[in-house]
Amino acid sequence: PRPLLRSDLERVFENARQASLPAVTTTAQSQMNSVSHTSRSTEIEARPLIEELNDNDFFLAVSPAMQDIYRQVNLLRGVDVSVLILGESGTGKEIIAHLIHKHSRRAQEKFVKVNCAALPTELLESELFGHERGAFTGAIADKPGRFEQANSGTLLLDEIGEVSAPMQAKLLNALQDGQFTKLGARQPTRVDVPVLAATPLSMEQALINKTFQEDLSYRLDTFTINVPP
Repeated sequence: PRPLLRSDLERVFENARQASLPAVTTTAQSQMNSVSHTSRSTEIEARPLIEELNDNDFFLAVSPAMQDIYRQVNLLRGVDVSVLILGESGTGKEIIAHLIHKHSRRAQEKFVKVNCAALPTELLESELFGHERGAFTGAIADKPGRFEQANSGTLLLDEIGEVSAPMQAKLLNALQDGQFTKLGARQPTRVDVPVLAATPLSMEQALINKTFQEDLSYRLDTFTINVPP
């Protein structure tokens, strides 16, 4: 099948809207014609919002809660800040991260994602920060990490709540200083990259349970977006 297009989505929404309209009598039509401009504006604002991202992905906002998230993202235009995206699995946190990147001044640069839950700590460090040849058995060539790959762009740390305590400390240092040292390297590497972090976990509960460093939470939680279930 061909990719889903914006026009397809708009047609579906319009068909659904037309199907939900009741039959209108002449008297009712007269009354409707007298509706104020404010009411008509409210109806326009309530229409579904569709924004194309990339790879045939879309941000769709129909409910007031999702349209509010769109307004929150617009507040971040032109501002480089860390953003924490909270919400249950499957609610579209990665889509929102793509939307933030698209509306940023870095929209023409790379968007890089790392699933922090998919790798054990020893591999995650190499994945994030890279390594030099000979740093460990099997390191047959230099490898840039995701921080370096995302330089000047945007980095998404998905499932940030699953990161181990030692890795949290290394992430905190990288975010504080804007630099890190690759495995096997002697000199640090400096990067310019805002970090977006996403997790389905309750960050408040993680702090209470001391499974997440408070300093790292503050560093990531410059701006928080809560995605409804």
